[in-house]
Amino acid sequence: MISQKEFISESFPKMGFRHRILRRMYEYASRIKLAIMPFPFVDERVQHVEDFVFLMIFNKKTFIYAKATLYSFLKNSKDIPKLIVLVSDGTWNIDEGEQFFSSFSNYNIRCESFQNSIDFFKNKGEVSLTQWAEKHIWGKKYAAITRYAENSLVLFSDPDVLWYSSPFSSDDFLQQEMLKLSIDNSHNYDKNLLEKLDLNILFDEIPINCGVVCMRGDVRMFHQISGVYDALDYEAEFAGSFAEQTIFAIEYLKYKNVWTENEISASISDMLQPYFKMNHYPLGFIARHYLFVLKWIYWKDFLMKI
Repeated sequence: MISQKEFISESFPKMGFRHRILRRMYEYASRIKLAIMPFPFVDERVQHVEDFVFLMIFNKKTFIYAKATLYSFLKNSKDIPKLIVLVSDGTWNIDEGEQFFSSFSNYNIRCESFQNSIDFFKNKGEVSLTQWAEKHIWGKKYAAITRYAENSLVLFSDPDVLWYSSPFSSDDFLQQEMLKLSIDNSHNYDKNLLEKLDLNILFDEIPINCGVVCMRGDVRMFHQISGVYDALDYEAEFAGSFAEQTIFAIEYLKYKNVWTENEISASISDMLQPYFKMNHYPLGFIARHYLFVLKWIYWKDFLMKI
């Protein structure tokens, strides 16, 4: 299987017009759409507030992506979160977040610092996790997800995901222990970590993506899975690329629970699709993760399909 990096490297020279011109054009039109469209209210005829947290962590440069992603979820999901948590990676303060996302004031929404999760795990004695989270965004992301999963079902979304329907089944809200992930387009892991722990078995499994994570349970339960504590110790010292995705992939070996590629897609195979093509997704499609140079398609889909 060709890797994501290799495919992008081969295709990127052909991406110039799409990446530089069309992305800006579709994004600008989408900004206008976000500015003039009424923000969604809970439609009690078809939507229900359920006991889960919708969580995102992002930097200030991706504010507009986070707004579009959140808009798509609240507009298209039949299940509405009891709480929305937007976590700063350290590049924006709480006042900035509250002002930018004030359009969602009809919902129970909270902006907070990544430091809240670090302090939480310091108090629990999770030394390696807190050291990793203090030095790298992947650690901050993992800490935020696992912190909220301790007390509630949490649905995490990267800010380059668009939502087309609810990801939940009715049984999900009854689970006390759960980990569900999406499938990546290739194996994108911290290879040095896997070699260190002799866990190259992950390359024989389906590739895991953690742009969308559904999780619930005590963090110690997940960390007791073979290899996880060792992985946290390693990342606390070396903080490699795709680290949080690698650790979620290790935890996947216990649960083996994923959305299919026809439900949540991380495909990049259509990055050179025709400029103005209208995308059509399969029946039951839930979300798409628009990785890397797919941002021009992210904004095109937001403009035309959300």
